Amino acid sequence: MTDSRADLSVTTAFSLLSEERRWAVAAAVGEADHPLSTGALSTMLAAREQRIPPERVDGGTRESIQRDLESVHLPQLDSSGVIVREGGDQYAPGRNLEGLLEAAEAACGYLGDVRSN
Repeated sequence: MTDSRADLSVTTAFSLLSEERRWAVAAAVGEADHPLSTGALSTMLAAREQRIPPERVDGGTRESIQRDLESVHLPQLDSSGVIVREGGDQYAPGRNLEGLLEAAEAACGYLGDVRSN
């Protein structure tokens, strides 16, 4: 393992990556230049899942995804050090974000190799 994954086991990384919403949250937090709120993450996920622009996401869908993030996915990402909660409902990159994204990239590369054989 590389130093960036020192605190994140392969089993934990793949468990986190097994849920598409966690994968998407990790990528969004990693790409952002500022902490992201649960509302922003919920809107982004709803738009992505429905393949619509963020401004067309309805409140009910956003709230449903936000509840799912708050009760399941964000706590798991936070407790594993992938993201860090910063005051209220803001999330920033954690010490293990880079390791998780490296694991995701490696998995995608491996799956691509397997599929091409």
